[in-house]
Amino acid sequence: MADARRSSRPQAQIVLTKNKGFGCRALSLGLYHVQWSAKFRPSLTKKYDVFVNLVEFLQIYTTAIQADKGEDNMMANYFPIILKAQALS
Repeated sequence: MADARRSSRPQAQIVLTKNKGFGCRALSLGLYHVQWSAKFRPSLTKKYDVFVNLVEFLQIYTTAIQADKGEDNMMANYFPIILKAQALS
């Protein structure tokens, strides 16, 4: 019975990505192959924590990345960098 329950559970899919070893299928190859500009420095004055309005912060974040000529993959890769410890947990 335990084997039947175990096999019906969704399993995380680990895939072999080109030249990168194992990775999570949720991360597209585009996120691995971001071309960062040497001048990429978004002007964000503060990091996100749980006490800041999330919608307002995301609008500011999106505007700052786009103003610095950032693309969607840059935005996705840079996002964890601007989170404070409370927001990461």
